[in-house]
Amino acid sequence: MGNAIIEITQLSKRYDTPEGAYTALHDVNLSIEEGTIFGIIGLSGAGKSTLVRCINGLEPISGGTVNVLGQSVPDLSAKQLRQLRKSIGMVFQQYNLMPSRTVEGNVALALRHSGLSSAEKRDKTRKLLSLVGLEQHAESHPSQLSGGQQQRVAIARALANNPRILLLDEATSALDPDTTKTILKLVKRLNRELHLTIIVVTHQMDVVKSICSHVAVIDHGTIVEQGEAFDVFANPQAELTRRFVGDYTGLNHVIETLRSQGTTAGINSNGQLIHMSYANKTVAEGLVSAVTERFHVIVNILFASLDIVDGYPLGSIVAQYSGDPEHIRQALDYLRDKGIRITAVQTDSEENTVESAATTTDAASNTTASTPKEHIA
Repeated sequence: MGNAIIEITQLSKRYDTPEGAYTALHDVNLSIEEGTIFGIIGLSGAGKSTLVRCINGLEPISGGTVNVLGQSVPDLSAKQLRQLRKSIGMVFQQYNLMPSRTVEGNVALALRHSGLSSAEKRDKTRKLLSLVGLEQHAESHPSQLSGGQQQRVAIARALANNPRILLLDEATSALDPDTTKTILKLVKRLNRELHLTIIVVTHQMDVVKSICSHVAVIDHGTIVEQGEAFDVFANPQAELTRRFVGDYTGLNHVIETLRSQGTTAGINSNGQLIHMSYANKTVAEGLVSAVTERFHVIVNILFASLDIVDGYPLGSIVAQYSGDPEHIRQALDYLRDKGIRITAVQTDSEENTVESAATTTDAASNTTASTPKEHIA
């Protein structure tokens, strides 16, 4: 950890089409450390797959630099690029398995230029299938396997040449939720046991939340936000990131409900509506019960969610605070000091709108900064 295995600087990628030039990537800057599970998340067409294809040299770049394992990918000869790709395993969404070959044959296909003997290839293939839990299906054909099993075959094939980097391009988007969980557990185990650097391209926040230590958010070909996964989830800055997080946690639905229903959603005219979220990884106390007892305020919780991101709890609560205004102010200051990010949410009963207050306080830095309105999808 701590050494960059992939360095991307001011990367651009343009395509010439009959309608004119199309820019798929613009001024992309990324540094991915060895041993991390790095998520790249964005909507369809945002440039995620193009970025991955630039990393392994499948797409020539239009500008900038791409350095992988200390080598400048655009400057490599065809032979050098083939050699580099042995260190980069790739898993696609649609598995790309050969239907006429057995499971063992599909994995062995990646070893055809390895220089190993037939016996050595068979031994290695069986070990790889055992690693992904498919040793009993070695003689089966892809059509006889479930989607999750086929994806495991694709992963085993990607590991055949002992790569240092594994690229997963929407590898779980075609799978059901339960199968996705098993694949993600496998990915985490491979990262831990094989010390792989894994890059996960996805549009699913649940995937990033489950396995990624770091994440970059791409929108219309540009990285709009990146950092440790917990920090990005806890304090999203870009509009797209706020939308992803709000949709995933259910916060956007709550805000929309408050917009449309007002007092019928449990809000009264007295008190303050507050959104509370974890600002750092150290929050562990039962703080809501603490403030009710310590500051004699009434806290009516309208919405709450708790999740685990990169191994740390991440909570979000929307609640109405009632009581003496000075006591409420003291309670909110207390929460900020304990690592809770506080955002006031205001409802306009006449126009049925909900918006955040003009400012929020970042408990981690103890500074007040102007913030945009609470995002509503």
